[in-house]
Amino acid sequence: MGHPYTKLIVHIIFSTYNRVPYLRPSVRPRLFAYINGILKNINATPIQTGGYIDHIHVLTQIKSTDSVADI
Repeated sequence: MGHPYTKLIVHIIFSTYNRVPYLRPSVRPRLFAYINGILKNINATPIQTGGYIDHIHVLTQIKSTDSVADI
């Protein structure tokens, strides 16, 4: 009997409060690295992290044993 393979890819979007442009270009690389570090610590695999001055997009792969709400 074969083993099931599940690949869960989740697109997460964060926005700043009231879409205020806080995320300056000088801050973004460190913030994205910090978010990727958090994902790695909870055993998620960051695929791509990016964004603009008022929002962030995170594309990550999670294990089938983890819930999206926990991530």
